[in-house]
Amino acid sequence: DYIYFGWSEGAESGEHALGALLHPGAWGKRPLAERLLRLKVPRVELIYGDKDWMDVRHGNAATDAAERGSKSGGNYPAIFVQLLEGAGHYAHLEQPESFCAALQTALNRPTKCTSARAAPVPEGFGDRF
Repeated sequence: DYIYFGWSEGAESGEHALGALLHPGAWGKRPLAERLLRLKVPRVELIYGDKDWMDVRHGNAATDAAERGSKSGGNYPAIFVQLLEGAGHYAHLEQPESFCAALQTALNRPTKCTSARAAPVPEGFGDRF
């Protein structure tokens, strides 16, 4: 009901928000990756779909930047990226079981986890952009 109302019955507030957030072509006016490193939280979890229009490589770059900054003595959050197979931007609707499993992984992950943080990028992934 919520999504139906937002897309068809409600005021077009989302369209106004998109214009404030994105340049033409869906390029962020204030990319999140630059701001993630300033968050004062111990951990950030990013969940992407492998069919998403958002590029998981940007999340991986934020992960790498946070790791480098932490090794240099900075106080950055641990950023973890998960990539869900067969999901697009609405992974919670398109692959609900995979999304719930990813969310469970995120919720159960210890704050000081040392496992791999970046998501593996499928071969040919960048050819979509």
